[in-house]
Amino acid sequence: MTALGESFGRGAMTNHWVDIKNSDVILIMGSNAAENHPVAFKWVMEAKSKRNAAIISVDPRFTRSSSKADIYAPIRSGTDIVFLGGMINYAITHGKINERYIKDCTNALYLVRTDFETARASDHSGLFSGWDGTKYQATSWDYQYASSQVPIKAADLNDPNCVFQKLREQYSTYTPEMVEGVCGTPRALFQQICEVYCNTYQDHLSATQLYAMGWTQHTKGSQIIRAASILQLLLGNVGVAGGGINALRGWHNVQGSTDHGVLFNLLTGYNVCPQNIPKHGDLGGGPLDANDTYLKDQTPLALDPDPGYPPVSGNWWANRPKYVVSLLKAWWPSVPKDMSYDYLPKRHKDMSYLSLFEDMLSGIIKGLFVWGSNPAVTGPNAERERAALDKLDWMVVCDLFETETAAFWKRPGVEPGQIGTEVFLLPGAAFYEKKGSVTNSGRLAQWKEQACSPPGDARDELGILADLGDEIMRLYSGSGSDKDKPIQYLNWPYDSRLGPDLTDGVAKEIHGYLLSTGALVSNFTALKDDETTACGNWLYSGTWTGGVNQMANRDPRDLGTAGMIHPAAIGIYSKWGYAWPLNRRIIYNRASVYQTGSDEGAPLAPDKWVIKWDGNKYIDGGDVVDGYATARPSAYYPFIMRTEGMGRLMGIKGLADGPFPEHYEPKETPLTANPLSAGKGPLVNPCVYVYPGTVFARPGDSNYPVVATTFRLTEHMHGGGVTRNLPGLCQLMPEPFVEISEELARLKGILNGDKVTVSSARGAITVKACVTKRLKPFTMNGRQIHQVGLPWHWGFATLCPGASANVLTPHIGDANTRIPEYKAFLVEIKKG
Repeated sequence: MTALGESFGRGAMTNHWVDIKNSDVILIMGSNAAENHPVAFKWVMEAKSKRNAAIISVDPRFTRSSSKADIYAPIRSGTDIVFLGGMINYAITHGKINERYIKDCTNALYLVRTDFETARASDHSGLFSGWDGTKYQATSWDYQYASSQVPIKAADLNDPNCVFQKLREQYSTYTPEMVEGVCGTPRALFQQICEVYCNTYQDHLSATQLYAMGWTQHTKGSQIIRAASILQLLLGNVGVAGGGINALRGWHNVQGSTDHGVLFNLLTGYNVCPQNIPKHGDLGGGPLDANDTYLKDQTPLALDPDPGYPPVSGNWWANRPKYVVSLLKAWWPSVPKDMSYDYLPKRHKDMSYLSLFEDMLSGIIKGLFVWGSNPAVTGPNAERERAALDKLDWMVVCDLFETETAAFWKRPGVEPGQIGTEVFLLPGAAFYEKKGSVTNSGRLAQWKEQACSPPGDARDELGILADLGDEIMRLYSGSGSDKDKPIQYLNWPYDSRLGPDLTDGVAKEIHGYLLSTGALVSNFTALKDDETTACGNWLYSGTWTGGVNQMANRDPRDLGTAGMIHPAAIGIYSKWGYAWPLNRRIIYNRASVYQTGSDEGAPLAPDKWVIKWDGNKYIDGGDVVDGYATARPSAYYPFIMRTEGMGRLMGIKGLADGPFPEHYEPKETPLTANPLSAGKGPLVNPCVYVYPGTVFARPGDSNYPVVATTFRLTEHMHGGGVTRNLPGLCQLMPEPFVEISEELARLKGILNGDKVTVSSARGAITVKACVTKRLKPFTMNGRQIHQVGLPWHWGFATLCPGASANVLTPHIGDANTRIPEYKAFLVEIKKG
C-alpha cells in the first residue's frame, strides 16, 4: 500500500479481478493465486483462453499457479528486487519502453538535484546520497526547482540529470548474469521472461502483475512493489485495461479494513493520523493560517513545471481539509472542529503490529481486544508473541471458536495458574450470520444480507461494539473531568440519527450527510471544510448516492457509465456493487488515452478501451473518468493523486530506504557479501526495523544453512481458527509438513513422511517431511543453496492441532510499513 501510494497516489489494486481477463501477459510473482484465490483465478484462465495471454509464474516453489503457467522460473526467497531490477534494465537497454507514455505520464523528464547519487555511484557503496550512518536525510531525493513549487523538466530523456537517466544508472548492474548469480534463476529463462513481458511496451498490449504476501512480507516489501511499479510505468501498463499492479488480498475485506483506518498510522480514507509533534498541535486550515498545523502539513501544494499553462497537476489531495473536517464532524458533531481535533488522539510512537507486542512484553500495554484474529499462530516468532500475552492484565477475544490466542494460557509447557492474564472469550458471528459490506481486492464494496442468525449467545461484532459503547458512555456520563470529554461528546448512539437499523446507520455515516438536516450528501465532491458536512470515510462517499445503497447493486450486465453496455466488453460491470472512488473500476484511467497531439483522447488500446475523448467530452459507456471528467486529457496530468500529476519512476522522499529500490539480502541470508555493491555496501537493508530481544542467525551461518519460506494452502485459512475446526478440511489437510527437495532429502537421509525437526535461531518444531519435485536447489556462482517451504496454519488448539511454522520466523519489520518478515529466513533440518 505504501509503495503503491508513493508510485501512483493511492495504496490500492489499480485494476480489479475481472479486468485480468484483458491482459496479454500475466506475471504471478509473490503470489500463488491459483492456490489462494481459486475462484478469482478464473479470470487468469479466461485471459489465457480468449486472448492467448502468456502466464508467467516466478516462485521459489513450483506451485498450483506454476502448473498453469506458460513459463515457470525459480527464484531464491528475498531476491525479488534483483529479478525485477533486471527486467527494468532489460527494458531500458533493449528499447522496450513506451517512450511517449513515460514522457507524458511519469516523472521521467524531471531534473533531479545535482547532489543526488544513486546506489550505483562510482564507489558502488550500495547506499543513496543522504546516509548519515544511522538513517537517511533524504533532502537530495528531490527535483530541481525554478522557484517554489515549480520543478524543472529536461528537454528530452538524454539529459544526465533527469529521472530517467538516474533510473538507468541505478539498474545498470542488474544484468542477466547478476540475476542468475543472486536469484538462482537460469539466465536463459530470465531473458525469455523479459522478452515476453517487456514486449507489452507496445500501446495495444498490456501486462498485469499479481502479487500478495510473497512480496509484502519481507523486510524490503515496500521496495519490491516499488520496483514492480517502475517496470509497469516504463512499459505504459498503468491505467489501462489488463494492466496495473494488482495486490491480491488474503481475505474478503482486507482492502476494506485498511480503507477504514485499521493501520496504526492512518485515519479512514488514508488521511494521516496526527502525531504528538508541534506542527500537529493544531488543526489549522484557516485562510490566513501561516503557522505549522496538521492540515498545512498534510495538504500538499501542486508542483507544476509550467504554472498557469495546461496540463497542470490535479493535486487531488488539496481537498484533504474537506475530508478531515467532515470526519471530525462525524465523530464529534456538537463541538467546533478545532476542539474535536484536540479530542483526536495523537500518535506519539510507532504502534505497528510488532511494536504492540513489544509494548506488551515491556508492560506498557495492559489490556488487549482481539477481533477475529489469531496472533498466537499468525505472528512471527510465535513463542515471543505468546509470551507477550502472558504479561497482560486482561484480554478480550471475539471469535467463533476458542483459538490459540484465546487459549494461550493452556499452551504446552505452561503450568496451571502460572499466567495471571484474565481472558474473556466472546462468541462472534460468522460472515453469513451478519449483514453489511465487504470490500474486495479490487476496491469493490458489496453489500450482503444476513443469511441466518448466529447460534446461542453468539452476536454480530457490530452489536457487541454498540453495547460496549453504550456502557462506556454510561460510565463516563457523570464525569466532570476535561480528559473524559472526548468520550462524553462522541457521536453516540448510532441508531438515533440515520435510521433505526444499526448497520445501515453506520454505512450512511460513512457515506456522509448534512449536519443541518441529516440528508445524505451526493458523494465526496459535496463535502466541505466549513463544518456543515459529516462523513466517516470520504472514499466511500458515493455508496448511498440518491439515498440508495449502491453497494447492493446486482445487475449482471457489463454496463459502463450511463447504464450503457460497454462496447468493448472489458468487464466494467458498473451496476454490480460499488468501487471506490466514485464507482471507478480502473484507477489512473486518464493514462489509458493519449494525453496530447492530434490523437489526444484516443485510447492506447482501441480493442479494450477504458475511456475515450471525442474532442468535446468523454464518451458514455466506458469507466468513470479518474478526476476532472469535464476537462480534456491535455488539461491535467493523469496521476491526479500525486502533487506533480505524474507516476513516479523516482520516489520523492516518500520511503525510508531509498528513492529507487535497491537489493539487500534478508536479515538471515546464506550470503556474506552483497553482490550488487561488489561487497562494498551493506549486506542487509540498513533501514530495516529490528526489535530488541530477537535472536538471528549470522549471515552464512553454518548452523542454519537452509533458506526457508512460509506459504498458505487452499484447505486452511490464515491462523486456522475456523478451518481447523471443520472436520472435512481437517481430513483434507490434517497436519503440518515441510516441503523438501529430493536433493536435500538425499543429503539429509530423509524419506517422504519421515518426522523431521526444523529449527531456527528462535526455536524448533517437529513436522512431517514432504519430499517433492516442487523445490530444487539453487546454483549461485557455483554454490548450491537449498530452500524449504512450510505452511503456517497450525497451532496447539482446534480439531487438528499441529506445530506452528511461525515459531521459526523472526520478529523484524519492513523499513517503511513494519510488516514482519515471513518469507526468507534460515533453518536447519534433521531427521527425527
